[in-house]
Order: sequence, then C-alpha cells, then structure tokens
Amino acid sequence: GSSTIVTTQYQVSSKVALNRWQTRATSGEEVPRMPAVILDRKPTRRGNTSIIKLLIHWIGSSHADASCEWLDMVMDHFPEFVG
Repeated sequence: GSSTIVTTQYQVSSKVALNRWQTRATSGEEVPRMPAVILDRKPTRRGNTSIIKLLIHWIGSSHADASCEWLDMVMDHFPEFVG
C-alpha cells in the first residue's frame, strides 16, 4: 500500500501561513523545506500518548518563521536530521 502525506496550513509567530513541509521561494514557486537546527524540545501529550514537540528553524528562513513539529513527523520526513 502507498501512504499519503497530508499537509496542513498553520500560523507561525510572524502571522504568515506556511505549508508544513514547503516554503515560498522569492520567485513564487514552492520548494522543499529543510530543517537547520532544533531550537527547543518540549515533552507534551497528543491524545493519550506522550510525545516530543520540536521547535525547528528552517534553512533559508528567519528565526521568526520557526515552527513547532511533532518529533515522529520530523523523523518520518527527515530521518537523517533527527537520527
């Protein structure tokens, strides 16, 4: 079976809506986002499950555009970054 990646819109601190795994290039086209560094880690709960939420600074983005992401989702998309 194939898996489907569902992307969602969300608001970051700069109040700019960005696609979860893509960012807008200056030409207006969308390019893949790559994580630069984990700024913070926070243990939290998602339903009945304990999980880690990461604050990620993305390559080519300002710190104001950092976003919170679930550790398991980041591991799925960027295993070499987290592992």
